[in-house]
Amino acid sequence: MKKKLNLRDFAILQLVVLIYTSSTVISKIAAQSAESGKGWTFLLLYGAEIGVLGIYALCWQQVIKRVELSVAYANRAMALLWSLCGRYYCSGSRLR
Repeated sequence: MKKKLNLRDFAILQLVVLIYTSSTVISKIAAQSAESGKGWTFLLLYGAEIGVLGIYALCWQQVIKRVELSVAYANRAMALLWSLCGRYYCSGSRLR
């Protein structure tokens, strides 16, 4: 049985979820660059998205070593909120 979730572990968990949601923001910007015909920009952003997802996978494995799996997946639902905030602030998308 793993230890109780403390503030440090919660902050690390949210940071890892934030890393995950940054990939959705990058993909939105990449899609906008593809629509405008900027091929190299799209490829660079697409590569950055794959890199961020790789970093997320490594960090997620470390998090689930420290935190119970049910707690980790329950907090992963915060990805929706972080993704909406990121898209709103980074790309100026309207929330509907």
